[in-house]
Amino acid sequence: MIKNIFKKGSFASNVFILSSGGGIGQLVTFLISPVLTRMYSAEAFGGLALIVSIYMILGGIVTLKYEMAIPLADKEKDCDSLVLLNFLLSILMIFVILVIYLLFKDYITNIFNLRNLGGLIYFLPLMILLEASRNIFRFWYIRKDNYKNISVSIIIRHSTMSASQFVFGLAGILKKVGLVLGHIIGQCVEILWLSTIYVKTKRAEGFKGINLKSMKDNAYKYKNFPLFSSWNVIFNKLGMNLPVILLALYYPREVIGIYAVSVRVLNTPINLIGTSVGQVYYQQISKYIRNNIRTTRFIVTTSLKLLVITFVPMLIIRFWGEEIFGIVFGNAWKSSGKISALLVPLYLSRMVVSPISTIFAASGRQYISLTWQILYTLCVFFCFYFIGAKVDFYRLISIFSFLVAFLYLLLYMVVILTSTSLDRKMAKV
Repeated sequence: MIKNIFKKGSFASNVFILSSGGGIGQLVTFLISPVLTRMYSAEAFGGLALIVSIYMILGGIVTLKYEMAIPLADKEKDCDSLVLLNFLLSILMIFVILVIYLLFKDYITNIFNLRNLGGLIYFLPLMILLEASRNIFRFWYIRKDNYKNISVSIIIRHSTMSASQFVFGLAGILKKVGLVLGHIIGQCVEILWLSTIYVKTKRAEGFKGINLKSMKDNAYKYKNFPLFSSWNVIFNKLGMNLPVILLALYYPREVIGIYAVSVRVLNTPINLIGTSVGQVYYQQISKYIRNNIRTTRFIVTTSLKLLVITFVPMLIIRFWGEEIFGIVFGNAWKSSGKISALLVPLYLSRMVVSPISTIFAASGRQYISLTWQILYTLCVFFCFYFIGAKVDFYRLISIFSFLVAFLYLLLYMVVILTSTSLDRKMAKV
């Protein structure tokens, strides 16, 4: 049975390949974290968290989410056109963002309190472009079922990032920007790896039918991605990263750094398993829908497996988080453990529900996901902007955690209703 489950090309096999790369990468990051927390201040981690939050928001939308159409393209020439379209859109959108920032620099800086970033803000255009390129290449590799190279790229990214941050910290130079520079080096090396394999593959296959008309036709054919998915991602990235940005309005970078380290640890299972499951699940559920195969059972079993995998680690953090963080990262970071314990309901629900929510994109019902993301973002904004000014920090994190857990429970119910609706429609075909 185990041999059949993990046979080459199966869902479980693909998840295992992706998650193994993510696992090694996350292990490298986790092992170096106790060293980095003793080399760098909470303020340095706060600066990294702020810059990453901003580029993750912008880097996820500059392609207008056309990269998600790459695995869906019927012909290889359409795939090639979509890849080029994504890169051109990325460069154009980054240029537009840069112009807007330069025109309204003082206003934007004051509204979002970007003075906390200092000179780090000038790294943003490069980081946004690298993040967009990463998304484009990853979806191309998913189309090719080439999960091995994605897995290797994750290991390369985390290894070079951690090594660079360690070297800067050990040398005692660039202490304020060492974490950010190391992060960028990891991004650059990963893109170099992904692009090298891509170019070699395309040299063998040849670029087919790339022209302005082909890009225009595909842009129109997959218009639901910019119309719905791009907005979905905007609100998703805002919801995920708003806490750090809004905390900067009330608290110094040291507090943001303490919060960022707790999130860094809790994101480990999400990055290790959740992202891998979500990407392979998107490919698999797309095949199910194209071939009129029922989806509900597959979705329920996937979510239950995610719950089983995540439950025990989250339970440990819930009850012993503060002590564990004190031992691993040093007594100065016990507060991060306390925050992690409060965030367990949020991360447990996110781990179970987020990977399977891509059914909306695969079934052409992006508007459902968009509606939920708008609700999610509004709730996060209300929680941190309004409630944050009235309660103490730990109470704020607790309210935020349970509020988001409730929203993910609501999303799970909508996922099941969507899949059962698809199954009924397939039964009539």
